[in-house]
Amino acid sequence: MSIATKVSAQVSAQPTTAPKQDNTKQVQPEPTKTELIKGRVDAVDDGRLYGWAFDPSAPDVRLIIRVMLDGKPIAEAVADKDRPDLRRNGIGDGIHAFDVMLPQFASMRAGDLVVIAISGAGVEQSLRVPKPDEQAAEALIAAPMTRILDKLDMLMAAQRQLQVNQRSLQRPSQTIDGTGATPSDLGDIGNSLEGLRSDVNQRMTELDVHLMRMDGVVAGLETRMELLHKRSGGDAKPLFLLLFVMVGFAAGALMAVGVMR
Repeated sequence: MSIATKVSAQVSAQPTTAPKQDNTKQVQPEPTKTELIKGRVDAVDDGRLYGWAFDPSAPDVRLIIRVMLDGKPIAEAVADKDRPDLRRNGIGDGIHAFDVMLPQFASMRAGDLVVIAISGAGVEQSLRVPKPDEQAAEALIAAPMTRILDKLDMLMAAQRQLQVNQRSLQRPSQTIDGTGATPSDLGDIGNSLEGLRSDVNQRMTELDVHLMRMDGVVAGLETRMELLHKRSGGDAKPLFLLLFVMVGFAAGALMAVGVMR
């Protein structure tokens, strides 16, 4: 047997060992899902652009708003303006509105503007710019709706105060013998309670008046939108959606008033 044959025989005789399995690899965690930026452009009016933007994954961060025209940035601002209606609707602390001053040439081309909200992490998202017809409809409904919401806030605050005074009235009546409270103490509380009841009733009456005005505004808006729908050949769906929202809101407010009574 030659040397080459012996060497090959020795090599083939060595037992083969299976490769060891590597169990040290860590399982990669699934990427966390981040919520999309919320917001919209409310209006382009008198050379300014109004709206709001909010990042639910970072509610304390104020987003950057960048306005583009023909692919080029023309204006930029921070969404750090306070708006009570945002806070009322659960948009963070409500300080997420923006007011961007536009160049004069951009005001003439409001329909061509592209508005981008930029989060603290650098994520960019376009915000929808409403059409002029939508802006007109929203402007028509915004003022009475704001007044109604303000009245509802005041009414709810008065209702809470009424409940507090009622509890205060009940406590002395239960312990009058043990504490030595006099009937005059109860009379003062009763007078205060009666005054608060009168205030609540007055506010509810004012709210009823505003709701009746709201019904008239919605009816007028419906007529205008029907005419617009006929002229535009069916391109007024967003306006009808807005109308349905307003009708639902008015109905909800009426139910709230009925419950409070």
